[in-house]
Order: sequence, then C-alpha cells, then structure tokens
Amino acid sequence: MNTNQLPPETRTSPDPESTPAGPERVGSAAPRRSAATPIVIATAVIGGVALLGAAGSSALGVAGGLVRASGGSGAVQTVDASGATGLDIDASATSFRLEFGDVAEATLEQAEGAERGRWSLERRGDEIVVERRSGIFGDWCFGFCFESERTTVLTLPEELDGALDVEIGVGAGTVDASGEFVGLDVHIGAGEVIVAGAARTLNVEVGAGTADFELDDVVEADFEVSAGEARASFTGEAPERVGIDVSVGSVDLALPDVPYDLRSRSSLGDVTNLLETSSASDHRIDADVSVGDITLRALR
Repeated sequence: MNTNQLPPETRTSPDPESTPAGPERVGSAAPRRSAATPIVIATAVIGGVALLGAAGSSALGVAGGLVRASGGSGAVQTVDASGATGLDIDASATSFRLEFGDVAEATLEQAEGAERGRWSLERRGDEIVVERRSGIFGDWCFGFCFESERTTVLTLPEELDGALDVEIGVGAGTVDASGEFVGLDVHIGAGEVIVAGAARTLNVEVGAGTADFELDDVVEADFEVSAGEARASFTGEAPERVGIDVSVGSVDLALPDVPYDLRSRSSLGDVTNLLETSSASDHRIDADVSVGDITLRALR
C-alpha cells in the first residue's frame, strides 16, 4: 500500500545580523502531519484573506472619513500659508507638481483615484511641509499602482512666489515645479526633478536619477552627481560661483556668454569646456570628475 507522506516541516528564526528579507536559518524538523492538514491550512488561508480584505476596506473607509473631516472632498487639503518662508516636499515614488496660483491657502489636491490619506499637508512654524506616508507594505502597490500614473498638485498663493526656500526630495517618482525661489535644495534617488523659473541658490544631489533646470539669475550653484544626470540652463546674470562634482554620471551646464575662471580636475572622465575662460573673471567654476562627463557651454 502506498502512503502519501508530507515533507518534514522546517522552522525559521530571524538572524539578528540580517534584515527580514535576508537568508533564513533552518531549525529542527517538526513531526509528520496528517493528510487532512493541507485542507485545514487552505481553509484558514482563505478565511484570513477574506478578513484582511474586510479590514482593509474598513481602514480605508475610516481614513477617507478622517481626510474628509479635515476639510474638502477627501482628496483636497489646505493649510494657512501666510508668512511662510520655507517649503519641504517629500514626494517619495509618485508624480508631483508644484505651482503658484489664485488660492488663499496652500492647497494640496491629490489625484482622483489615488489612495486617500497617504498625503499630509502641514504648517510647522515658518515652513509648509508636504509628505507622502508609506503604507503597510511601503511603496509596493501589488498591481494597483494608480497613484504612480496620476499627479498630485500643490498650489501656493501667488504672494509666496519668490519668497520661499524650497527643499525637494524624491525617491523613484517625478517632481515638476515652476516659480521663483530664494533657494532650491534638491535630493534625487532614482527619480526625476524638473524645475523652471528662477532661484538665487541651487544645491543638487543626484543618485541614479535625473535633474533638469531652467533658471534665471542664479548666484551660486552646486551639483553633486553619482551615477545620474543633471542638465541645467542658467539665464540672466552669470552666476558668481558654480561647483560640480561628478563620479560616473554627467552634468551638462549652459551659462551666460561671459568669461569664467575655470578650475577643473579629471581622473578618467572628461571635462568639455566651450566657455571663454579668464583667471581674472569674477565668475568661478570648480569642476571635478572621476569617470563621468562634464560639459560646459555658452548660451547663444
């Protein structure tokens, strides 16, 4: 007579030196279970999935109610913006747009169909803070990636145009901003940031993503690029100082057509200079590249 025997069960215990996703250590085998056990397990799993679905729907309903209670349709949040001098945006892995318009307060409009309650808009002292909260599974969406296909929009009162220091952080998403800023501080993981307008100072850090700037009257700018790409075009007055540090990525910078005091260092990379240079110039560029590329050219 043939009998069906289940393979021995193994237990796992977390390794304190590793993350939950790391390798598992195998423990001793458990006693053999009866043939009815798989049916019991399957029934329990189906019941558990049903309970999770019900709990998830309930939680989303509560979250939606909380957002609606805070004012608006559940997809719109507002906060007093009067007197603000700073703006901090953490866009995570989504599509986000910043603009100035005819509004009385800072207004965050979440894309229709995106999960509600994931975004927060707050006033912290002189700063307006926009954050996207991660869910139970972080930013994994398991096939329901509606938010990544839509854009969340922050509209600020027009009187703040030209009055804010702005910090932008993006992981794998996209941020598109337009306006005039006192300073821009941009940090990119593997995403993309596009800014058009004006800024007195610009600081950019790029990991493996891309940055694209069209800015007027920049006084000082710093680019630090690892494996990504930064493109910038500065119009108006020529900047007083530009610092560029590239590892294996690239920077393409177009500047007003005046002489520059260029000081460049290169290991295995290339610095292509199409600018007029003069050691007596008041406009200085420090360019340092390892194995990447830096291109400097004049606007025509």
